[in-house]
Amino acid sequence: MNNKRDIFIKAPFNKAYRFLSEAKNLPKWTTFFQELVEGKDYICVMKTPIGMCQTHCEVSNDKAASKIKIISKFEHKTETATLFLKKIPNYCHVVFYLNTPPKLDSAVRAKMLKNLEKELLVLKASLEASND
Repeated sequence: MNNKRDIFIKAPFNKAYRFLSEAKNLPKWTTFFQELVEGKDYICVMKTPIGMCQTHCEVSNDKAASKIKIISKFEHKTETATLFLKKIPNYCHVVFYLNTPPKLDSAVRAKMLKNLEKELLVLKASLEASND
C-alpha cells in the first residue's frame, strides 16, 4: 500500500526543517490539526476532527536525510506520520508517509491521501512565499 506522497519545495533546507520540526506549525498547513490549543515546550495540545490530542515531533538526522516523526496521542490511541527531508541544490525534497490502519477502507484511504496532496501544496506555497 503506497501511503507516500512527496513534493519539491524551492526553499532553503534549514527553513523547511525548522518549520516542519515544530508541532505548533501543523495547523498552518494541515487540515487534520485544526487548532493549536496550547503549546508547552515541544508538546502541543491540538484540536482535530477526532478529538483533542497531545502532539510532538521527534527528529533524527543522518547524511542522507532528516526524519521528523509526528506523534499524536489521543485518549485511546496514538497516531503517527513520518516525514523525510532531503537537501538538494536549490530545493528541499519532502517525503511524507501517512500511517493508516491496514484494514482501512480503500475509499477512505484514497480521500486521506488526496487531502495530503493538497496539504503539501499549502506547505509548498507557504515556504516558498517568504524568503528568510
